[in-house]
Amino acid sequence: MRYAIAIIALFWGVLGHSALAHAQEQSVTVTEFFQSDATVKDRLRQPRSDIQIQAMDARRALDEMVHVGDIAALQAIKGNFDPEFREAFPGLVALTDLVETAYDDDTLDRQALQNALRDFDHQGDWYAGVYANIALSVLHLRQMELLLAGQYTQSALDMIPEDVSPLVSDAQLIIAEQMIMLYGISANPERMLEASKTTRRLHAELGSQFDRHELMTNFLLAFNRKRDHQGALKIADLIQQEDSATDTHSELAQVYTADLYNEIGEFEAALDIAMKAEAAKDPFIRRRATGEQMIALSGLGNREDAIRKMRTLDFWANQAPTEKAYHSEAGLHALSLLAASEGDAARAVALMNQRLDLMIGQLRAANANDTSSLLSHLENSRERQQEREAALQREAELQAVQLAQQERLNRLLVVILALIFSAFVTAMLFYRYREINNKRVAALREKALSAEKMKTEFLGVVNHELRTPLNGVIGISDALIHHSPDPQTRAQAETILECGEKLQDLVESMIDMSTIEGGKLTLLPEPVALDAIIEAEAARWEKPSAEKGLIYTRFIAEDLSRAVEVDVARLRQCLKILLSNATRFTHEGRIHLHVTGRETEANSLAITAIVADTGQGMSETVQDRLFTPFLQADSTMTRKYGGAGLSLAIARKLARMMGGDLNVVSTHGRGSEFTLTVDLPLASEDQAETPRLSEPSDIASPKSDQARATQEFGADATAETVFTDATPPVSEPTDETILDLMHPFIEDDEEYNQDPEPILTRDADENEFVDLLDHVPELFAPEPTNSPAQDPNDLSGVRILVVEDIASNQDVIRLMLEREGCVCIPALSAEEGLNYLMTRSADIVLMDIRMPGMDGVEATQHIRKLSSSAAHLPIIVLTAEASADMNAEAMMAGADLFLTKPVIGRDLIEAIRFVRSDALRSAQSA
Repeated sequence: MRYAIAIIALFWGVLGHSALAHAQEQSVTVTEFFQSDATVKDRLRQPRSDIQIQAMDARRALDEMVHVGDIAALQAIKGNFDPEFREAFPGLVALTDLVETAYDDDTLDRQALQNALRDFDHQGDWYAGVYANIALSVLHLRQMELLLAGQYTQSALDMIPEDVSPLVSDAQLIIAEQMIMLYGISANPERMLEASKTTRRLHAELGSQFDRHELMTNFLLAFNRKRDHQGALKIADLIQQEDSATDTHSELAQVYTADLYNEIGEFEAALDIAMKAEAAKDPFIRRRATGEQMIALSGLGNREDAIRKMRTLDFWANQAPTEKAYHSEAGLHALSLLAASEGDAARAVALMNQRLDLMIGQLRAANANDTSSLLSHLENSRERQQEREAALQREAELQAVQLAQQERLNRLLVVILALIFSAFVTAMLFYRYREINNKRVAALREKALSAEKMKTEFLGVVNHELRTPLNGVIGISDALIHHSPDPQTRAQAETILECGEKLQDLVESMIDMSTIEGGKLTLLPEPVALDAIIEAEAARWEKPSAEKGLIYTRFIAEDLSRAVEVDVARLRQCLKILLSNATRFTHEGRIHLHVTGRETEANSLAITAIVADTGQGMSETVQDRLFTPFLQADSTMTRKYGGAGLSLAIARKLARMMGGDLNVVSTHGRGSEFTLTVDLPLASEDQAETPRLSEPSDIASPKSDQARATQEFGADATAETVFTDATPPVSEPTDETILDLMHPFIEDDEEYNQDPEPILTRDADENEFVDLLDHVPELFAPEPTNSPAQDPNDLSGVRILVVEDIASNQDVIRLMLEREGCVCIPALSAEEGLNYLMTRSADIVLMDIRMPGMDGVEATQHIRKLSSSAAHLPIIVLTAEASADMNAEAMMAGADLFLTKPVIGRDLIEAIRFVRSDALRSAQSA
């Protein structure tokens, strides 16, 4: 027997030497791990939302509850669950309720919690599912059921999604910490070290505190359980060199260190350390400290003190050890050391063997429980597998029935497919036929669009080419009217001007009709006071009517002072057409304008404008084709009065675009009554602006829409505005028509049946115009030394750079500006104008658009980019291309105003005064 014991001792000695060498290598590695990083270094980590932080706080509160039974933190965090958090983490909310239910009488019933967690449904909340499995692993680990603890830890790991987020990192952290506990109790420091490195990294990612002291305590337990005393001593030295983050961890480390010293026979050191841990708050630590003191006192042979400690632990009663002492590993250890100190070696060895048997039995029991639980899980798995197989069998039978039905359906589908194929072939033939037709239609449509494009381009060219010579005709005529001292020359110039204006009206009408027919005309409404617009247009026809000896009256209702949203230019164009026709076709008698308004339920103002005259009237046949483009009453009308028959057609289309209409009531020989109706939305009073009646109609101001130039200016450009209050107001009629009310007055008045006296004329001297032009170059003198006046209406000495490539247009502009005292500087190209501004100064720039080489838009852009004061000069664009696109392009380039050719002197002077007043105001502000 002794030889057997000696051989076993030798065998364990050899194995112990090899194990000791490996253990020392592990302890060195663990020591280096703690020495390599004394604290966790914070580094760049993932940002966390408020709701994620709240979820991690709830998880830590659950940790306190499961590990140490502290419910205070859980109750505090639970009271802060808002509806958003409950919706985002339903499983975590349910888990807090479950854990709180297991807390009774200030004590956590861990067995009840374990049973409840097995049936916990995380409701799709993976984060709650991970912690529920970790909590089960912790509870099984407390019962030393390592296999089940590891199984639940693996289940938790499988639930973590493949994602990068703070919650994923936190879930990985709690799994790594649980693995450290598992490896520590399993006495596997090597795997425990790997998990510790992961834990330290995850703490750094989350920005949380890495508890080195707790980890050292776990390593100390692992080395103790492995019986690696050298490694345990190194860890104990590290623990003593650091301050613990919490008292509990420090006291637990003291207990594990005292256990280490008792195992290696350093009883005095063990007693000293165990006495320090005796004051711990945790009852488990206090009991362990008392046990370690009991063992140390027994080892030192201090029987009385050792027995006193044994009585505290219920290991000694009366004069002998209790039964409880013989079922406790610590009690057997102390009794064995007491027997050895009394010289009873045989009893000491027997008690030590009994202690060893108890430890082995506890391990076997734990493994048996693990095995039983695993077998139970396997049995449940087998039952579930059988259920799945039965379900698969039922599914297979169902599929067989469905297959039979499918075969019958397939036969039916063959017939259906044959029919579908026939229909498909028919559809393909029809599709092919339709595709050919579509190509034909597309070709015809492309041809039509091409023709429409060609027409638009042609009209644009015609518009530009007609406006350019008209500018010279109208401009020179206007200059002769104001400059020529000869009455006959002025009379002839007026005839030229009248013809030019008629030609201009024809061009404008053709362009308007083309734009309307092409569907490209858009209204540009603005908030204005309606009565001022109507009064302004109505007043312009007092002088023409008086010159023909006609009585001209008007009535404008007071309720028309309301602010409305209206395209001013188009409304005035409609009124102008009606009043112009009435003046042209009425030779004696009277013309009356009658305008009223009525507010509608749609928050708009319904306007009715009646223009009645005592002209020759029209038959019903003529009225039927009156609003047809390019048609007049009859061929004699064209020969007698001229015109292309477009104005009334344009007026009706504009009226319909403004929500109204234009109609006529006429009787041959008794005159005509035209009724214009429009429906205009009401505007707020503070938005309404009374239009500037003195502002030229061809000026496109920056305060207006940039597309205004094409639609607002041109038709009214040459009409003279006359204001008078001499005409008495007319009362509003009741039942009879205006036309019927006018005729009794005409029939009783003989004055208006007389012919007007002819205008005296004389032949003009053909040299007068040439002599006038000879003096024009005097305007182009060098820059005056004196500065121009600061009054915007006084243009004396104002230097105007005229950039125009056509010499005749240069002459026209100079004639217009001469009488105002302006100094004109000619530039026959954009390059010449830019060179002038780089070396000399000017007050205003008149810029033509279409010029060879650099055009006016590009030249305007270059001027605005100059570094000198010339960059801020007022620029007026003067062009024959009256399109909305050109207007917008010029304004975007930096132009201040947009004028269309032909332009008369009055409008040009008014435009110059307008931009000059703005420039002076800006200079004064600066």
